[in-house]
Amino acid sequence: MLEDDPFQSLAVIDTVTPFSMEQWKAYKTIAWLGKSEIAIMDDGGGVRVESFGPEWNFTVNESVLRRGEERLQPFYKIAAPVIVLAIFLGFLVALGVNFLYLIFGAAFIFILGRLLKQRWSYGTSYRLGLHAITLPVLFETLLFATGFKALQFPFLFSAVTLLVVFMNFRGVAPTTTPLTPTV
Repeated sequence: MLEDDPFQSLAVIDTVTPFSMEQWKAYKTIAWLGKSEIAIMDDGGGVRVESFGPEWNFTVNESVLRRGEERLQPFYKIAAPVIVLAIFLGFLVALGVNFLYLIFGAAFIFILGRLLKQRWSYGTSYRLGLHAITLPVLFETLLFATGFKALQFPFLFSAVTLLVVFMNFRGVAPTTTPLTPTV
């Protein structure tokens, strides 16, 4: 590991050394299980220390950890497929929300079409929106993956969607009849 890594371990079990911030920084860990407390890194970068009450009476040693690992071992075979399925379903739900959003977003595309002197039906506006949300979905995914918060603001998705429609239809000649699907 590098010397500059903020964390070198997920958890440290040290029941001898009393908790101190100097020792916490030296361990470079996310969680520290002590004799009478557990210290955990909180969301703000600080440390939260929770003391165990007198009703807590348990022992954590190598044999306890090995028994726990042996109980979990049969589930290792299905862990990867379950994780992949959960990720897939999470993305499916996230993208499905975009289709629900587009029910309302198509109304804005319909209004933008009227401002551009296009006579789109609501169904045509929805189909245009299906294509136009590609860039906002990619853009928001990139912002989420990088954690870049400076460009995230309310209605960013809608603004980019409408901008894509506007840029594609700003120079198109006005239509005199509504565009409807042909069968």
